[in-house]
Amino acid sequence: MIVLLSGQIKNIGDFLITDRGRKLLEHYVDKEIHILDRTKDLTPHLDIINKSRFVVLCGGPAYATDIYGGIYPLVDDLDKIKVPIIPFGLGWSGFPINRPQDFQFDS
Repeated sequence: MIVLLSGQIKNIGDFLITDRGRKLLEHYVDKEIHILDRTKDLTPHLDIINKSRFVVLCGGPAYATDIYGGIYPLVDDLDKIKVPIIPFGLGWSGFPINRPQDFQFDS
């Protein structure tokens, strides 16, 4: 089983990334995919998440300084997620404008 965190909120591209990501994972990795909303606290889903093979962050302008806690709230303590978290099809937030080489994640 795989958990896919979807960024499909309003951007059609994110709906397409989620759909194609799900199809690729089903075909090549595992038929059982659970799609969860990336904007929600995942604490109620920790049992499913920690029984999965890994969590996939799918879609959204996620390459941003606030990827954890902002774009992907996940849980209050990342140590609660025991499986790997893998980015797939994430976009860049566009900041700093015109200087992608200056982009850095915060701690």
